[in-house]
Amino acid sequence: MTSINTISGIICNNIRNNPDKPFLIKVNSSVQTYSELANLAEIIKNKIPENIVAGILISSPSMIMPTILACWSKNTIPAILEPQIKYEKFKIIKEITGLQLIVTDQKLEDSFSTEKTVNLGDGGSNSIRLQKSSDNFSIHIPDDSPALLLFTSGSTGIPKCVPLSLSNIWSNVKRFSEILNIDENNVFLSTSPLFYAHALYNSFLTALLLGTTVIYNGVLNIMNVANAVKLANRHNATVYNLTPSMMQILIMMAGKLKEPFPKFRHIICGTAKLEPDLKKKFETAFNCIVTQQYGMTETLFISVNSGKQIESPESVGIPVACEIRITDDNGTPLQKDQKGDISVKSESSFGSYFKQTKETNTSYIDGWFFTGDEGKIDDDGYLTVTGRKKEIIKKGGYNINPNEINAVLNKFDAISDSATISMPDPVYGEEIYSFVAGNALSEAIILDFCYERLPKTHIPKKIFIISKIPKTSNGKTDLQELRRLAKEKI
Repeated sequence: MTSINTISGIICNNIRNNPDKPFLIKVNSSVQTYSELANLAEIIKNKIPENIVAGILISSPSMIMPTILACWSKNTIPAILEPQIKYEKFKIIKEITGLQLIVTDQKLEDSFSTEKTVNLGDGGSNSIRLQKSSDNFSIHIPDDSPALLLFTSGSTGIPKCVPLSLSNIWSNVKRFSEILNIDENNVFLSTSPLFYAHALYNSFLTALLLGTTVIYNGVLNIMNVANAVKLANRHNATVYNLTPSMMQILIMMAGKLKEPFPKFRHIICGTAKLEPDLKKKFETAFNCIVTQQYGMTETLFISVNSGKQIESPESVGIPVACEIRITDDNGTPLQKDQKGDISVKSESSFGSYFKQTKETNTSYIDGWFFTGDEGKIDDDGYLTVTGRKKEIIKKGGYNINPNEINAVLNKFDAISDSATISMPDPVYGEEIYSFVAGNALSEAIILDFCYERLPKTHIPKKIFIISKIPKTSNGKTDLQELRRLAKEKI
């Protein structure tokens, strides 16, 4: 039996002590209990080898945590991949991580046919049948070893592989839940993609470690808003982790909802900059207070504004299980209220990327993780993020690297150069626009080319064909000029 003095012991103890408690409530109000969660993990683990890295391509919310638990019970590291990943990107991740197996709940495209794969089905009666007892379920992955691999968009378009240990995850859950007084009696509502930390960590893993319940209604859109509200009301949801783009959708639908907006204890907004006007508009529409948080996959929650939501609506708050410092371009610490680069020394950071020495040496220096964001800290220790250096597009809760799109566009024979930017969007927060230079080009044909090679989330809304991609004096793409051109053309 795993000791309850370990983090893995806390998880197993929660499973043993709450066999009939709902862990997951799904779209149709069907329930996966803690006992069923562990039973499913027990069955899946017999299909997974020990001591490897396994790529997890799971789209069903009822399958994601059992699969992760099954890996942990075999001391296998689950690498969480987007379910619709293209094989070209998968090959890059396979080379980085050395993963040896794909575990999935869906039929993969033919290009994956040479990969060793375990297909779990959808968890229904025709795929995996549950057994009765989960009392002996155990976890064998060490608390301080990599327990999870997540992926972020690298500045070169090559994914960065982020390892997180159980100790990293627990230190963040423990401190964050202490600050906001969240415990096993709370219920989380999640409407984010499962393969990102915003859903997987903020709701699913946090619920598992606290021994509570998560409601998952799928990624929020105009069509499923009403059901999300209904589920949250019916099952007494108390905590909702959302994004600015989700707030836009909820505001659009505010007058059309048949049920009152739930009285959450905490509405927590993260993943992208929340403009004060949007925050105020949302709070007015739903008679609530929004708590901002700031985090990254590499560090989990960095800060949370638990006390100055009204006084300082732009602030993302005080540190969570970490130190935060602001430095100039030379790494010299700056005074209070001076803007500079944000870096973090965190208990919740593994301290390196996984098998990526070059990327590690760029971002992790002397124990500090350099976020790529800029900000300032006030006299009370509250952080405000003022901008970002990394050109990551944050569309509807998805983090999209424009270089990944450009790399695909540049493979089109008739394109001599390309550039991708984001523009503000009332629904998604940001929208994708690409510019291409070349002869005899057709936007429709280029878009078809993109659909074959990119996830749907990465497809540009519009591709503009121009004679030449504008450059700055030092030869870099002139993003400001492209945004000016886009504004004229949209």
